[in-house]
Amino acid sequence: MIIRSLELANFRKFRDPLRIDGFTDGLNVVVEANETGKSTLLEALRAAFFIRHSAKTELVRSYVPIGDDVAPRIAVEFALRGQSWSLEKQFMKSTSIRLTGNGRRWESEAAEEALQELLGFERGNNRGSDPETRGPLGMLWVEQMGALAVESPNRIVRDSVRGVLEAEVGAVTGGRRFDAIRSSVEAAYGALRTPASGKSRGELAAAETRLATASAARQQAETSYREYEQALNDLDGAKTRLRIVQRDLVDPETFEERRRLEADQKIAETASLRLVAAEAEHGRAEELAKAAAARLARLDAAEARVSAAKE
Repeated sequence: MIIRSLELANFRKFRDPLRIDGFTDGLNVVVEANETGKSTLLEALRAAFFIRHSAKTELVRSYVPIGDDVAPRIAVEFALRGQSWSLEKQFMKSTSIRLTGNGRRWESEAAEEALQELLGFERGNNRGSDPETRGPLGMLWVEQMGALAVESPNRIVRDSVRGVLEAEVGAVTGGRRFDAIRSSVEAAYGALRTPASGKSRGELAAAETRLATASAARQQAETSYREYEQALNDLDGAKTRLRIVQRDLVDPETFEERRRLEADQKIAETASLRLVAAEAEHGRAEELAKAAAARLARLDAAEARVSAAKE
């Protein structure tokens, strides 16, 4: 396979559309500073080839940029066995996939199945793709922090190699030595997996438990890292706003305007206090007026009684 171009948008830190092309048939090296997104580009390639467009796993949700409600989109152009191919995938919202090549076009689940057949891998489980389902391409797929890890070939490759070895050993030894080798291999396999169901046991089960624990810790670390990255972005924004405020404070016109506003504020505060005092005086005057009105009413009543008594 030869990658010709990679295009992505709304994928983790790449919110704006990004396209990388110009790859040659030889060795291609991408050189950028740390934290510019080189690993994110490889993760986008892995998503395009191995992750189903309709998946809703935690890994797929991590493709969405923090704080956004958008649909991650990836487009890859590549050459395989002398044919040119184009692959487009969109995750989470309005999910879609389109595979074009060899004079044909596939969409939806038919495109996923055609891609599996083209690249020689199998559909993953509910958690997504894993090395056991990636086929021969998975042997060449080296992820970040895993270049020095020694891993056994996945099941698809093991089956292919086993079939070839069986044919070769059977042809050379007439089958008797092959039966002995096969018995030894099956015994070794039985120590790691149950023969009937293929369930892990022994050292393999313990290793898978450690792997699950490490994967959970890695997911938690990735979540913390994304939150930290968002916090750094917020801090940069706050620093920018602070610089603008500090610049305005040292500007002469801004300083004079601030002084006038502070003087107006003091005048307004004094007027507010005077208003409160005037309202209190007005309240007392109203009470006096009410008392005087009551006394006048009593005086009028007394005069009316005196007049009546005289009559």
